[in-house]
Amino acid sequence: MIISVWSPVKRSGKTLFLYSLVNAIYELANSEISVLSICLNSGGFGKLLSMFGVTSMQNNASEYISSLVEAKAKINLKDILPHVGGMYFSGTQNRSLTDKSYGDFIRVAGEEFDLVFIDTISGKRSGVVGEALAASDGVINIVEQDYDILNDFIIGKEIIYVINRYKGDVFPNKEDFEYIFKIKNIHALPECKMLLNMKNKGELDKYPWEDTEYNRTVNKIAGEILNSIGRHAAIKNMGKAKFNLNKLFGWRKICGTT
Repeated sequence: MIISVWSPVKRSGKTLFLYSLVNAIYELANSEISVLSICLNSGGFGKLLSMFGVTSMQNNASEYISSLVEAKAKINLKDILPHVGGMYFSGTQNRSLTDKSYGDFIRVAGEEFDLVFIDTISGKRSGVVGEALAASDGVINIVEQDYDILNDFIIGKEIIYVINRYKGDVFPNKEDFEYIFKIKNIHALPECKMLLNMKNKGELDKYPWEDTEYNRTVNKIAGEILNSIGRHAAIKNMGKAKFNLNKLFGWRKICGTT
């Protein structure tokens, strides 16, 4: 299953959210799934991979992989990409490949990995981001409580909306989003000073184990996605899901999803 994480505006907290989400999913799945995180930001190296401690030197494989995809050669991405356990990583630093070919790479990745997350470029829908969105099975849309910037912010493939840095007394609140924009499955993600402090101190790797409202919300979203993976795999493989569905129901109970 391929999921793009997108936001209509920059500095929405999208990348930091995705870092927490990938960690939560991998932990809830007891490290039994393979997850690929792709960072599309080509300016510099890309914050998502840096948060995981992956260096640009390690990530040079992405250009080689993309050239093989373009040549329609058979490849095993897990043998090439940098990884920590079952968490794999790819970026687009110095990307010379065409947008369409990179879209093909994403589709190939979707066949090999249980779950592919794409950290897109906020506010953009064309070029390589457009290819990523087209290849995706679903989108997580990260929005903020600023009515002036909420014009035409819906992609059309949303499986989850996340209101980042949420404040219940600010318009539009969660209920306003549901009523005005006719959208569902919205999660209110509160601002977390601990998260920002640990990020600034270079201790981000310790944050997933903290008991905070932010982490509890992320864990709930992770549980929903794990359930979606099971449904997606069951449909795709005609009932032969990649995962133990009993475990999926167990995750649902743990995370409080319905």
